[in-house]
Order: sequence, then C-alpha cells, then structure tokens
Amino acid sequence: SEIVVREGDLRFIVNLEDRIDTGLFLDHRDVRAYAAERCKGKRMLNLFAYTCSVSVAAAVGGAKQTTSVDLSNTYLDWGKRNFQANDLDPNRHRFFRSDATRWIAKARDRYDWIFVNPPTFSRSKGSKAPFNIHKHHGPLIEQAMRTLNRGGELLFTTHARAFELDESLYARFEVEDATKQLVPPDFTRYPFQAFKLRDTRGT
Repeated sequence: SEIVVREGDLRFIVNLEDRIDTGLFLDHRDVRAYAAERCKGKRMLNLFAYTCSVSVAAAVGGAKQTTSVDLSNTYLDWGKRNFQANDLDPNRHRFFRSDATRWIAKARDRYDWIFVNPPTFSRSKGSKAPFNIHKHHGPLIEQAMRTLNRGGELLFTTHARAFELDESLYARFEVEDATKQLVPPDFTRYPFQAFKLRDTRGT
C-alpha cells in the first residue's frame, strides 16, 4: 500500500508493506535538499536513479532538465509518479532504462550537476559483468566526469562499508569529502559517504 510523504517542499510516494524497500532513502534527505539548492537553471544527471527522488528535488529546485538512468522499469515508473506527485510533468524530463555504467560510457550530452549513487554490488542481465563498487567506481566516475560542463559538480555517494575513493581521482579532479555536510544529524553512524568532484583543468 502506498502513501505520499512530505519532506520540506517535496512529496514522495512510499510503499511500506509490499516490498523490502520503501522507495525512499531517508538518510539522503540532505542530499535531496542540496540537489534542490544546486540545480536551478541547470541540466542534471542522476545515475542509478532508483525512484528518482534526487531528480525530483532538482526539478523542484528549478533544474532546466533532469535525466534519470536506471535498469529497472518499475523504479523509473515510480520515479515518474514522484514527479507527478510534485505537480511536475515527467514528459519534460528524461528517463532511460539502461545499465548506468554502459549508458554513461556512450553518453554524448553534457550536464552541469551529476549525482551518482551506485549499488555496492549488482549482477544484472543488462550488464556484461557484475558491478563491484570497490573495483569499478573509479572508471565509472571518470566516464561521468567526461560529461560534466565546465564549472559543474559531480556528487558521488555510497553506502558501501570500508569504502575508499580511488587514489587516481584525487590526482585528476578536485575532490571534497562531503560526508559530514550531507549525512543528517539524526543518522549518527554515517550510513553513507559523500564526495564532491570538480574538474579544475577546464575544457
């Protein structure tokens, strides 16, 4: 059974009974607020979009366009309904059912703000090999950074335990650990880590 919950100016559809997951990561509350704040007038990309809550936040914050990529039609349809719950027309935004790692490798468009929140591990029919965040986040972030406009920012978050960001990323990009900024104070044990990346070399 579904209910609509409010989070500041945002509204999200959650399901508390039928699935293991409710459709909303509560600990990403400040991430959504940050997306709303950062994306006014911008083109935003959300990889591994799940139910597109961060895309919705960006759109409510005035994003020019959001693009949400996820392998699951169920989640993308849920995402479109989240847009509608906020009086936003999903047809004015873009949704791609695709393996995000393969999609970003071929992407030609450019974005001003990118959000990447991959699963820790996934094995899907749509992808060639299992995705392991510890091994594969470096190339994934490199590919995403290719599509970032000058002056743009990529926000990467992960719930993986004992996660360490690939050293090579520090050499190529400006990296800021935003974990303390973006984990809400009522989540005391830092359930996720957050990193902001910018390309300082210009394009």
